[in-house]
Amino acid sequence: LFITDRARAFDLAMKYSPRRIEALEGWDAFYPHDPELAVEIFSWYDLLFRNSRDPVARKRYAVESERWAKAATDRSPEVAWFWTYYAKALWNRAEVEPGAQGLAYYFTALDYYRRAIELFPVSGVVTFQYAEALKGLGNGLINAGRVDDGRRLVNESREMYVRADLLARYTELVR
Repeated sequence: LFITDRARAFDLAMKYSPRRIEALEGWDAFYPHDPELAVEIFSWYDLLFRNSRDPVARKRYAVESERWAKAATDRSPEVAWFWTYYAKALWNRAEVEPGAQGLAYYFTALDYYRRAIELFPVSGVVTFQYAEALKGLGNGLINAGRVDDGRRLVNESREMYVRADLLARYTELVR
């Protein structure tokens, strides 16, 4: 495949994504036990969410990405990566939900990142994702006037960044 016009290729991908999702959801209906198929569907909705400018569509994509990330964790609850996808989906929901409800999604996402770390404690990548989430929410809380809560999360993020760095170095050493 040789792409000569990236913008056109992207537009076509966005245009035909719903067809791909429909096909994947149809396959899932035949065999509703495959967690990786649920992750594939989550990924398509996440792609649409990240690239849509329409607020109504973004909310629908966020809801669907959450639904499919949940399906993946329900189908295979011991896989850390699926919990990171679920956390990412909740982060998307938080972006489109107002006020306290959105904030609740952020905090639940942090819980799911922690769950991923419990399942895969030696992953620098999972730890880094958690650190990023802590920092993002912490800075958001600081900007919203909840300085103490925000600083607590930012401080925890620093600890997680150090841990992620150590885990990444260790992984390189043992290769």
